[in-house]
Amino acid sequence: MANELELAAMRELLPAATLTLTTTPEYGEREVTFATIVAGTGQAMVRSDGRLLVAMQTRSRTADASHDLGVVVKEMLDVTEQTTTSTINLRQHGPSLQDLFGDTRGTCTIEPDLGFWLAEGDRDEDAQEAIRRTGEEIVPCECVPGQRATYLTTMTHDFVRMVLPDDEDAVVNGLARLRASGELDISDGSLDARFIGAFRMLGLVTPVWEFSRRVNADEIAEAVAALRSRIDEAIARDGALSARERQVREGILSRQVSIR
Repeated sequence: MANELELAAMRELLPAATLTLTTTPEYGEREVTFATIVAGTGQAMVRSDGRLLVAMQTRSRTADASHDLGVVVKEMLDVTEQTTTSTINLRQHGPSLQDLFGDTRGTCTIEPDLGFWLAEGDRDEDAQEAIRRTGEEIVPCECVPGQRATYLTTMTHDFVRMVLPDDEDAVVNGLARLRASGELDISDGSLDARFIGAFRMLGLVTPVWEFSRRVNADEIAEAVAALRSRIDEAIARDGALSARERQVREGILSRQVSIR
């Protein structure tokens, strides 16, 4: 699916984000907005303006994310009245996301708060205050310009997390090659970021770097692009790992955190 990386990040990494796709003609060509969470931590909601939001982060899920989301979308396609639901049975047969959306592509938008839950006409003074409070609780996150599924997140330090589409073994081998040669960190003028490990989520490897100071997404874009080029080249490289690279690879795997 075209937005596999972004949807995986929304399910496991991003605090507040949306991505809108349109179903195929077979399923009515309806716009569906995937969201990190919806009101009441439900599975899906329909706003007062009829827009359908489907949650990526829910309490109810199976091991097959594409199936889970496909079932929820299929159940909600004919719903147009304002509602929130958390009772859709995921153990039933249903289409996958690929069946519903084909190769359609959308843009993942990092949201500053949870205001996307509300249609414009519902944003009264109380609602605006609630939205403001949610914004204060959300961990700041930005897309790194020019990079797909690569996010700058501000916590105790600033971190870059890069969701990679390649085969897991190839990614880990590539990271090991670069780390063994001292090319996996960012050291570019005033920028300095060290590789600290990787997540494994939904079969995708997501390496993480920690910056030594506060940065912004535009400032680091060029250095991250150069790093991504090195990673892509290392992943594509043929040949067995050296003894040193194998040792580094084991170290990366031993610290890897599996989210799903």
